[in-house]
Amino acid sequence: MSKKIIKKESERDAWEMLEHESVKDYECFRYYMRLPTRGKIHEVATFFGYTSPDFLYHISQRHDWVGRKKEWLVHLNKIAIEETEKVFKEMVRRHAANAMLNESALMIPVKVFAKKVQSVGTSELEALSLKELMKYVFESARLHPATLQSERLGRGQATEINKTEMIVEQVHIVLPSLEAEEE
Repeated sequence: MSKKIIKKESERDAWEMLEHESVKDYECFRYYMRLPTRGKIHEVATFFGYTSPDFLYHISQRHDWVGRKKEWLVHLNKIAIEETEKVFKEMVRRHAANAMLNESALMIPVKVFAKKVQSVGTSELEALSLKELMKYVFESARLHPATLQSERLGRGQATEINKTEMIVEQVHIVLPSLEAEEE
């Protein structure tokens, strides 16, 4: 035996069937909710075969179709915002992780180079021309800001710091002298 669960008005969402609402009235309301934002009662009447929409106008007012639909749309908007926030947070996490991986990959040659310099010394570097050495230094330096910017973007941080000019009036502070306290 199936038992119908009846919620109290205070526990019920506005778009759910009301205690005093007939099944037919509720089906009309559900159709009304599926119509575009400015859905018309006469469209519901036509769909359900009513010869005149006057009866449904009365029903819609009695059961506050406009208010209930508005609450439904607010509910849908809230769900959409929550989903967007969830997707955004995941994207930020993923971008930050990818930026860190990229930075680690770019740093491998630098680490190998530093290790080799420590173990072998600088004799091989000294054999490079200044032009060749500068080429490697500039190439590494050129890639580093993009990597840092990528991680900052991934973490939702600012990538630029803008200077803000402030007008500060001069303030003269007069401190009490020690002589005045001794008296």
